[in-house]
This record gives sequence, structure tokens and C-alpha cells, in this order.
Amino acid sequence: MEFDFGALKVEFKNVRAARSFRMWFADRDTLRVTKPCYASEREALDFVRANAKWICSTRSAVPSRTSLADYLLANPSVWIFGDVYEVVAVPTRTKSAYVLRDDSARKILLMHRTGGAADSDIEGLFMDLASKSICSRVASVAEREGFEYSRISVRNQRGRWASRSSSGTVSFNWRLVLVPFELQDYVIYHEFAHSRFMDHSVSFWIYLSRLCPNAKALDRKISALSRGIFCVGS
Repeated sequence: MEFDFGALKVEFKNVRAARSFRMWFADRDTLRVTKPCYASEREALDFVRANAKWICSTRSAVPSRTSLADYLLANPSVWIFGDVYEVVAVPTRTKSAYVLRDDSARKILLMHRTGGAADSDIEGLFMDLASKSICSRVASVAEREGFEYSRISVRNQRGRWASRSSSGTVSFNWRLVLVPFELQDYVIYHEFAHSRFMDHSVSFWIYLSRLCPNAKALDRKISALSRGIFCVGS
């Protein structure tokens, strides 16, 4: 969409419990806006235009989108299957799966790249790996704590770490494996806490803090990482 401050993609989402508009940048060119169900899209656009000054000042500080391959070159550590692995990408002519290697000195995640430079191949392989690791960890926490769910899903969520549907499906962002296990577990506990409290009320935080000590501190920690990590990948 074209605005006085330039072109910007705006994504709207209705939130049943919302009583006001809220917006944030998913990346430098994408603005997400949540709105009450009764509010029109035109009213939401008026809200965006009325906050042009905030958009202009905030947009410049939003990280640009980066490929997963480039991110892993600068940040090679990933947290999967209970261990920290160093990612090494190896060119190959044929597409093959990743390899987890333990040479005693360090654990290595060997990822093969088709044609020597296909970022999409690395992202596809990595999402499969992340899905298996996250599903395993979520199921383990749920079994240990007695949490109930209908299904675990790992998706390419661009603006949140996790979500829960009314049917009991818990969905997680594949980028979760880019942060340490204490933060992964915090997100898992946070989402399951919503099965009891759907909002972020005082009761919710008291309950979450019983499940996960230092919940508020962990929330601040992962929030600080969110902007940069949400811009990784397609």
C-alpha cells in the first residue's frame, strides 16, 4: 500500500478479545495490525495513517530480512534434541538430509547444499529438523507436566513464537531452535499456560511463574531477540 511515508505491506488480523488497535513490524516492509472484530479495515487504515510519525521512526530500526544461510554463518549455534550443535554447510551435487555428528570435542550439524549455493534447500532441510526437535521437546514437557493438546504443529510464523487454537492445536515457530533451551521451554510453558488463562492477566503470570520460575525475566529476554530472529528466512 502507498502512504505519505512510502510503500508498506499491511496485514490485518481480527482478534476477538481486542478492544483497540495494535501494530508492529514483522520486517522492514511488513506492518501487522490487529483490530477488534467490530472495527472495519478502513478504520484500521486510518489508525495506521494517524501513527505515521511512529512508523517512520520505528521502521528504520527494524532489521532487514536475511536468509537462513547468512544468519547461520554469523550465528552457527542451534539448540536441538537436547544439545547445542554447530552448523556447517557443505556443498553437494545431490540433495541429501542433514547429518548430526559428535566428534567428542564438539557436536556438528552438517547440512548439505544443492548446487553449492541454494539457500532454499538449507531452509527446507532445517525446517524439517526443527519440526522434529520442537515436536519432541513439546511432547516431553506436556507429558511431564500433564498438559493436554490435540496436535503439535511447527510452522513458519513470522510475528510470534507460538499460538494455540480453540481445537487444542499448539503451533510453534521453527525459529525457536535458534534460541537456547531455557527460552524454548519458556515459550512452551507460556503456550500451555494459555490453556488455563487465555489472556495475560495477573492470574496468568502467577500461574506461569509457578510452572516456569523467572518467567517475566525470560519473557523480556526472548522479546529482545524476537525482532532480529523473526527476520530470518523467507
